[in-house]
Amino acid sequence: MRRVAFTVALLALAQAQGAAADPIPGIRQNYQAVNAAVAAGKFRASHKDFGYCGPARNSERTLWTDGRGVPRKYVESGGSDDSFVKLSAYLDGQGRVNFVLIERNDIWGQSDTLRLYYNGAGQVVRRLASSSWALEWERWVVRDVRRAFGAASPCSR
Repeated sequence: MRRVAFTVALLALAQAQGAAADPIPGIRQNYQAVNAAVAAGKFRASHKDFGYCGPARNSERTLWTDGRGVPRKYVESGGSDDSFVKLSAYLDGQGRVNFVLIERNDIWGQSDTLRLYYNGAGQVVRRLASSSWALEWERWVVRDVRRAFGAASPCSR
């Protein structure tokens, strides 16, 4: 009987440790909390719109910061005459990117997404892509949102 109780206790401990180690639920909670705060106007938004000057994925940029000045959400978007790309980066309370969503749509009705989930050490712990070529977009991921927001206009290149 003691062996069964010990085994059950070990299984419960292993399950609890596995749940605690999975960052995905916390990332999803942060995503919801950040979007709720943005919708409620609780974060300060800074916006740059460079206008259309040819194909660019970052001709429009918005950075939301909390009351302490910590970046919590960054969005850049742009496109061409026939397609549109939007990158949304969500940051935790320490200003670390923990979720990135990249969406692409075109005039022919094609759409693709790439979702990247990061742990506290900045490592990707889950990739969800709607197509295999959407994985190529990972090179577009923004980790330093302040630098990306302050970068020169894509029109000046």
